[in-house]
Amino acid sequence: MGPKLPRLDFHFPVYTGLKTNTTQAYKFGGTPQTLVISSDGHVQKNWMGAYAGATKSEIEAYFEVHLPELASKQ
Repeated sequence: MGPKLPRLDFHFPVYTGLKTNTTQAYKFGGTPQTLVISSDGHVQKNWMGAYAGATKSEIEAYFEVHLPELASKQ
């Protein structure tokens, strides 16, 4: 069992476990993948890959949050 992550109370909807037609429509391709989609369905931001380095910094700055560090390989 992995570490317990803190609950983040976002002030916008967060969706997980999407249906195949949704993942195909938005061309999802990586895990994790973080997108910001406008209310009219257009992709505004798209980050793909682990939350590390520049990707982690950009997502933290955009959402004004602190993401947990990646687990170290042992």
